[in-house]
Amino acid sequence: MGLRKILKGRNVYFDTNIFIYILEGSEEYASKIESIHMAIKSREFSIVTSEIIFTEILPLHVKQDAQEKIKLSIDFLSEVGAFKLVAADRDICIQAGFLRGKIGLKTPDALHVATAMQEGCDVFLKNDSRIKTPVGIDLVLISELSH
Repeated sequence: MGLRKILKGRNVYFDTNIFIYILEGSEEYASKIESIHMAIKSREFSIVTSEIIFTEILPLHVKQDAQEKIKLSIDFLSEVGAFKLVAADRDICIQAGFLRGKIGLKTPDALHVATAMQEGCDVFLKNDSRIKTPVGIDLVLISELSH
């Protein structure tokens, strides 16, 4: 099934790797990322992510002293209206602790999943097969979909 058809009208959580593909490009997923861009522009679905995305995206650019990429990433991720950027508050951190204990997620993954749960996301778009979500949130791996 096509990516846009699966996401249309839904509340979608974007994992970090989706933003990396958008910001850095990906030969392997270029057509899917273009499809996501078109869907974002036409507001076919709502997008949510956690502010911890800055912690995951910036380190490589900082190590490389890639000031232009740092600015581009911060500006893109801070763009108002494109998607909902959620702070990891106490409730999310507590839920993430439970997720770590129950299903063994690593801390960043647990924070992402807890944020998706708090924000009522019904889809978790990712490309990491190790991330698990509770019942009620559909896991969608970009690598397994047609565009």
